[in-house]
Amino acid sequence: MTKNKNQNKGREKIPLFGRRSLSKELAISLIILLILFEGVLLAYVYSRQSRFLRLELEKKVQDRTEELKQKNKQLVEAERLAALGKMANRVAHELRNPLTAVGGFARRINEKMPADDPNKKYLEMIVDKVITMESKVAEITRIQSQ
Repeated sequence: MTKNKNQNKGREKIPLFGRRSLSKELAISLIILLILFEGVLLAYVYSRQSRFLRLELEKKVQDRTEELKQKNKQLVEAERLAALGKMANRVAHELRNPLTAVGGFARRINEKMPADDPNKKYLEMIVDKVITMESKVAEITRIQSQ
């Protein structure tokens, strides 16, 4: 036992609480252990924060991707409608010119034709159909311009 006391005499003691004290080596070991624990704890906290930030970033990317998909769908739809509108204008233009000519000639012949001519009813049918077609072409043009 005296040997242990002699060995302990050469070691420095660090006062703890009250009368108790720690050897310098034990105190250093405890400090190193606390530093290691703090490092592990910080690594855990940072990994949790990093996971949270990663999940938050992934959510933002998903939201933005969905938003871009919706915008792309809207753009495709707008382009489709624009192409359809151009085509409708082209068709209306291509129909309007011949209808005007046919309608004009049919009206002129109808006006000059005697009332008792058996073909007059056919000319009147042509004029009526031309008027119907002209109103449909006008409707296509009106819808397109809105």
